[in-house]
Amino acid sequence: MWTQESLNDDVGKSPPCLPSRGPGNKIKKSRNDKYRALPFMDMETTISSPNNKKTSSSEVLAKNICSLVVQEGLTTGDHLREIHFSDRLKVSRTLTRSAFKLLEEQGVLERRPNRGFFLRDMDSIREQLQDAPSSQGVDLHPLCYKLARDYLHHELPGHFTESDIVRQYEESRATVQQALIEMEKEGWLQRLLGYGWEFGSFLTSSLSYEQCYRFRALIEPAALREPTYSPDKQVLTTLKQKQQALLESADSCSASRMFNTGVEFHEAIVGFSGNAFLLEGLQKANRLRRLLEYSVHSARVAPQHECEDHLHIIMLLEEGAYLEAADFLQDHLGKARREKASIVKRMLS
Repeated sequence: MWTQESLNDDVGKSPPCLPSRGPGNKIKKSRNDKYRALPFMDMETTISSPNNKKTSSSEVLAKNICSLVVQEGLTTGDHLREIHFSDRLKVSRTLTRSAFKLLEEQGVLERRPNRGFFLRDMDSIREQLQDAPSSQGVDLHPLCYKLARDYLHHELPGHFTESDIVRQYEESRATVQQALIEMEKEGWLQRLLGYGWEFGSFLTSSLSYEQCYRFRALIEPAALREPTYSPDKQVLTTLKQKQQALLESADSCSASRMFNTGVEFHEAIVGFSGNAFLLEGLQKANRLRRLLEYSVHSARVAPQHECEDHLHIIMLLEEGAYLEAADFLQDHLGKARREKASIVKRMLS
């Protein structure tokens, strides 16, 4: 049972905007219901290669490293500092070292005794970006969506403890800890001082969602106007292929595939600017909006026009028309904001 005593000791009242939870309102979660498909999102929780083999975290991280190499304009022979990539990608040095070793085995990097890893071949980097799975394809643990869904449906308080989740969802403590940490990284949760967790206001605020799009409209076109803007032709080709494939299957496309492919496109074209501040700002915004975007997907008509806009932007970038592409991107984000914000407002009302 959710009781006031089980909530954060520092919180002396019931969570705002949520119904009080009396003795008769216990949330009983059976094991059979734990990861039932949710009506407002279509989850893809594993990454598969064309032959349906699961992808390791080292392979995904290796792809992220290759993307960062391109974004930072590194060339053959450049030194890849372990601490730099760990900090930029927000992973441990052990994981970074493991991904470096994988790239060494694939002929992308070479290790020099007592000096570290160096870029061996830029062409191999581009092949990695074409063949490797997108990092955005790594979905969160299903329990993350279950907790968020229950919160949005007022079936879970805004404040709770780890023990609450273990007990009510019949999960191991390790599984719950993993899910809560993933949700914290996404910006959905924040730790309370001393004890417990709290959902962020973004998940239930249509105003915050609209502000997120306004923020993107400020930084994304600005990236294309940067004096250092330099698109990678091979990456543009890969993006074009993915957008064309998405356009052909837009009627039956899952929410996660639509979101992940769109995120990859927007982060790539912003990354061409070489401005790490713009890219990191966009990445944070994308992490925050993921859950609501999944919810919005089921309420939209087939979004072919979104893919068509992306393909037009790619064409302009290929032609070197960066300023024209920036203007078109501004309009594109404005249309998306107006359409999706109205859906979110209805959904949260």
